[in-house]
Amino acid sequence: MSENILKRRGFYIPAAIIAIILGIYYLTRYVDFLTLPFLCIILIIVTILEVMETKQIKSKENILKIGAAGLLVGLALWYQVTVFII
Repeated sequence: MSENILKRRGFYIPAAIIAIILGIYYLTRYVDFLTLPFLCIILIIVTILEVMETKQIKSKENILKIGAAGLLVGLALWYQVTVFII
């Protein structure tokens, strides 16, 4: 997959940046309570793609990346529960 992105990066990278900016704008403007889950999903996808590309899932560096992403997702879930549900 990374080979395709490198070959056509002139299209993929600007399209991804525009989609993320428009998605965040829409979520923060109209659907505020979905912003953190949306960003968490993006974080999980990017982390998984980065870890899978190295093919060394159990290395110390990759475990730290996965742990940091998990911690941020946990904090976001805690924030969602305390602010929007309680």
